[in-house]
Amino acid sequence: MPELTRQEIIDAYDAVDELHNAACALNWGSLHDREDDWANTVIKALPPKPTPTLEEIAWYDHMHFLAEAEDEDGKKYIMISPQEDGIRCISNGKKFPETDPIPRKGLTPTGKKYKLAEIQDDE
Repeated sequence: MPELTRQEIIDAYDAVDELHNAACALNWGSLHDREDDWANTVIKALPPKPTPTLEEIAWYDHMHFLAEAEDEDGKKYIMISPQEDGIRCISNGKKFPETDPIPRKGLTPTGKKYKLAEIQDDE
């Protein structure tokens, strides 16, 4: 089987959704209850649907500021702000160094969020 690109996989999932919706709208009588089974059969044969990257997601401060993202190599970052040439992040390591903007297409949100907390001098 040929290696599918990320976009081809996304397009295949979209096509299954569209075909399923069209079949449901036709209301084929005795076949009506089978649309979900057909869609699920096709989806089982597809690779997992890729998680959207920051290129495909609009930036919202309340969702993305101090949220974790992962690059294509699996390295984790904490997102700070959008820039024209990518997302400004800090590395999710011991010293949290600031990075140059990372291209949006290379970052996938992990769902993990951080929050700022004041630390007292005696801590």
